[in-house]
Formats: sequence, C-alpha cells, structure tokens
Amino acid sequence: MSRRTSNTVSNDDSALTAFQNATGNTNLGAKIFNGNVHGCGIGFETIGTITPSNYTGTIILHRTLVNQKLYVNSTDAGGERLPNSDDTSPSNFRDDNPQSGGSSGKVYDLDGPSITPAAIDGKVYRYRTNFSADATLSDGSLASPSPGFFFYVRFSCQFTGPGYVFVNDVPGDNQIGSGSTPTTWNLQ
Repeated sequence: MSRRTSNTVSNDDSALTAFQNATGNTNLGAKIFNGNVHGCGIGFETIGTITPSNYTGTIILHRTLVNQKLYVNSTDAGGERLPNSDDTSPSNFRDDNPQSGGSSGKVYDLDGPSITPAAIDGKVYRYRTNFSADATLSDGSLASPSPGFFFYVRFSCQFTGPGYVFVNDVPGDNQIGSGSTPTTWNLQ
C-alpha cells in the first residue's frame, strides 16, 4: 500500500467524484474544504497495488483509528472516537475493483479528516489522529501480503472573518505522515 498526499486524486479512482463533491475539488493534502463539507482538512488517497495486476476480485482498503485527541486551543475538547475503532471509508469513497477505470490492478480509498469550527470565536481547533490501514478480500480475510501501515493526520484550524484558515502556531502541525504522532495539543 501507498498513500498520496499531494497533487490530485488519481484519474482512474472511481471515488474521485464523491471526494470532489465533499471537499470542493480533487486536490490532496492540507486544504480548505468548500464542497458539501466545510472547514480545514487533509485529503489523502490510499492506493493498494494488487499482484497479479489482472486479479478481478474485490479488495477493500480498511482504516483503523488507532487513537485520537481533539483540542480547543490547549484544552482537551473531548468527543474523540474510541481507540482502535473502524474508520473504513463508505463505499462511495473507495474503489474496490482493481480493474475499474483502467486501474490495472489498483484499488483506492479516499478520505479527508476535517474540522469545522462553527463560529468566529478566536479559538484554535486541533485534530490529532493516528491511523493504521490494511487490505481484505471481499470475504473479509486479509489480503496476502497485507502488511498494513501506520500514519497520522494532525492540523489546527480557526474560523475567521474571511473564512477557515490553518493555524501554524505549533511546529510540525498541519500535515500527514508515516508512523505516528503525539496526540498532545502542542505535539510534545
């Protein structure tokens, strides 16, 4: 598996339209969402490359939310999802068919974790989440080999008069990466 966090959604990913409708465009990475979803978010595309590339069964890319913390400024906001909970995208944000759209052995999952501050209140809303991902066959058994991988998403957002903005008051914030992140407000 690999993850795309820059550029745009792959042209052969059948979930492209659903992602565009939700976020307002097909760009990946840190962006302001202005589609059906509003606020700050980080769009990413997980890609599973299947061997042999002519395999015709379905493969589902699953995501698990390992742990999460949400903050308002530096105060725990509560409302986090339970550790190790399923966070697999709905089917309209996945392309489970490795032969669809000319993908020739690739399956996809699109996601865009986001925060939508409701008011212009001068507060900074922070998102800190660690994820893991793996792949399964349509019967639920692990695809072999499906080593899984760990990654994180972290960002801070504020609603201002002109709109939503990313806040850069914590070094290393507003990014997605491999491995894990501290889930403290200041990433320490």
